[in-house]
Amino acid sequence: MPHAVQAGDRWHLWHNLAAAVEEAIVAHCACWNTIFSPADSALVARTREWFAAVHDLLAEGAGLLECARRLA
Repeated sequence: MPHAVQAGDRWHLWHNLAAAVEEAIVAHCACWNTIFSPADSALVARTREWFAAVHDLLAEGAGLLECARRLA
């Protein structure tokens, strides 16, 4: 087929699109962090306390199931 037009295959098209999107996100991540920073709400505070409690229990040697039992 001498008159066929070569087109990129799907994988390369998606790969190039993903690379371009990643480049744009990396270029603007600092901007987005200032715009979308989580508000200091009761939910955020409770989540941080829960996170700290789980990590304290894990440091003591408790497993995940034991952490769930103690914090439930």
